[in-house]
Amino acid sequence: MKRKLDKLAKNPQQLLVGRTVEKPHEVTCEFCEKEYVVTLPLKIERVEGTRGYGPGGSIKAECPACGKENEYTWTDSVIDITLTG
Repeated sequence: MKRKLDKLAKNPQQLLVGRTVEKPHEVTCEFCEKEYVVTLPLKIERVEGTRGYGPGGSIKAECPACGKENEYTWTDSVIDITLTG
């Protein structure tokens, strides 16, 4: 297992490029202005060092306070990568 992690640490794009990860993001409802967390699906297109990069996107989410549907759009995404084992 340690050898696999060492290999992935040297070349993480082998495992991560093309995968979708979930990133929590705090948002504000445009109707009631309450803050809550949505989970953004981020598709990794490239890896540079300890960061994964992906394109933007959009998601619809219902506010847990007022029940209204909000649409959230984001531009290019970045996630920090930590390999553990």
